[in-house]
Amino acid sequence: MRKTVRVPFYFPADAKSNVADVVLAGSFDGWSGRIPLTLEGRHYETSLTLRPGIYSYKFVVNGKWTLAPHQATVVDENGHVNHCISVTLPSSSSTSLESMVPAHLQVATAPAGSATTSTYNTPAASPNPSAYDMSEENDEELSDFGSDVDELATSLASVTHPLVIHGGPAYGSAILQNQLLLDGVFRVDNSNEAKAGERKLVLAMVGLPARGKSFIAQKLQRYLKWIGFETKIFNNGMYRRDNIGSYLSHDFFRADNRDGVEARSRMARMALADMCAWFAEDPKHHIGILDATNSTRARRKFVVNYLKTPSTFSVKVVFIEVICNRPEVIKRNVLHKHKFSPDYAGMTEDEAVSDFTERIAHYEAAYEPVQERSVSFIRLFDVGRETQTNRIKGYLPTKIVFFLMNMHIVQRPIYLSRHGESEFNRQDRIGGDSPLTLSGLKYAEALGEWMEKETDHDTSGYLRDLDSDLIIFTSTMVRTIQSAEKIKCAQLLRWKALEEISVGICDGMTPAEFEATYPDEYAARIADKLRYRYPRGEGYEDLIARLEPVIFELERQVLPVLVIGHQAVLRCLYGYLMGLDIEEVPHTPIPLHTVIRLVPRAYGTEETRTLLHPLDNADDHESGSLRAEPSPLASAASSDTSPLGS
Repeated sequence: MRKTVRVPFYFPADAKSNVADVVLAGSFDGWSGRIPLTLEGRHYETSLTLRPGIYSYKFVVNGKWTLAPHQATVVDENGHVNHCISVTLPSSSSTSLESMVPAHLQVATAPAGSATTSTYNTPAASPNPSAYDMSEENDEELSDFGSDVDELATSLASVTHPLVIHGGPAYGSAILQNQLLLDGVFRVDNSNEAKAGERKLVLAMVGLPARGKSFIAQKLQRYLKWIGFETKIFNNGMYRRDNIGSYLSHDFFRADNRDGVEARSRMARMALADMCAWFAEDPKHHIGILDATNSTRARRKFVVNYLKTPSTFSVKVVFIEVICNRPEVIKRNVLHKHKFSPDYAGMTEDEAVSDFTERIAHYEAAYEPVQERSVSFIRLFDVGRETQTNRIKGYLPTKIVFFLMNMHIVQRPIYLSRHGESEFNRQDRIGGDSPLTLSGLKYAEALGEWMEKETDHDTSGYLRDLDSDLIIFTSTMVRTIQSAEKIKCAQLLRWKALEEISVGICDGMTPAEFEATYPDEYAARIADKLRYRYPRGEGYEDLIARLEPVIFELERQVLPVLVIGHQAVLRCLYGYLMGLDIEEVPHTPIPLHTVIRLVPRAYGTEETRTLLHPLDNADDHESGSLRAEPSPLASAASSDTSPLGS
């Protein structure tokens, strides 16, 4: 049996980009950067003979380290973003193509040399017998629906030939048109809708009340939608409120209250039925989050068995148990329940806290931790202190684990602000690294004064152990650094990843010069702002990919964070934090000299916008932007009128 695999590598060519030299470097050659790629049609290509293993790599384009659009990326321990590929050998018991993809997928047609897979796995724990029968569900290793195509993404991300994928029990046929979502994930073209047998993923929350389950569910939904998976939360509590009533005495939740148990079981069935209907109505509906206590083995068995019944798709269930033993966190969550939950609207704090504490006690009396070794689960202890996993394998589940390991349940504010007005803003030029105008410097002073008052009076954060309550993120560009100079903070981090979108050969142009010099490019950008990429520059999809390390750091920080950035960057971060559809991101209004205060909650994100210093001129210009179509999110109070708003 052969011990090596021929692996293709591709970098897209752009006729207008004047790329002269593309080489490949990676862990397979000691990062020497001596492997040239040759231009073949619309791509620079090369191929290497590699042994099985996991390799990191990156391209050097005209002497600069460069990531290829839409190829899967990972962040190393030093914070560097590289591409990653896992090379496996063909099995002797199957054809070489079949061995390169999951067992239930077979590639019927593919370009020559494209048989290498890219996958991200963690070892699956050895299953042990459980107290109840889930053999059909658990005899299979967990392999998420996303990894079915993700495993092809790195090596095939730039191949222009369509692939025809035929599914066994988990997929029908679908054509991959080489249109990609983020992080190297293929978007399946639905012109040939998937037939019976699609794979769906259900993330079922587990835990006592006031442990942060709903908050975590909201964050998961936001993140999963951000990386390209349509995700919806089904909250059992909302079904109870809609069908039975908001406030119910704690006695309703007693384990020996037969009527209460039956009513709650009925609500669980309704939530699961709606989830299955949502899965069935659109092939793009991929992930359902069941936000409920699911606190007994019997209830978890019910969830798994119910989700075995659909005939048009198969479901994988991963339980996410949230365990919190920190009294101060539980107390704060109980108080938040009174303040923000519809269950206790109109009640005094003492009444609500007393009733909710009794409710928690009823759940504690019947609670059974997730210890069924035959199910797939993730257990979070004091969110961030310890994480346990069982039977977790595949690109998406391991990505979810990494996300959960970098988050917390502290409901603290995140502030977004563009830098003060720059010289290029005033001149209506795109790109550049110009300093602030006098008006911009005045805004920097006003921002410092406002943030000091804001953090002094803020009551949304807790677990504070530093003298100052603020972390500041800026880019490495002069205008953001100047904008942060007057602000007191515990820590200031400068991120190259926060730099404004690169406008390539259009750097320094005015909108009129851009249109006159490159009329086709100008028109293309107006036609599709999300997918447009400046010649030798970036597009929004590239920007979204490079911001992932920033997003993880935002999730990890427990103190309030102020991000002083650029319009396109802040549009992406705002879109993530607000859970916007990705198509809306390039059109989101982010005006100059305005602070956006966002506080993620269990039931949504609160937003407040404050104009601190009016611009000296009427127009709100931003380097890297372009007046095109009206923003679907624009309002009279905060419309984006900039001709060049990234």
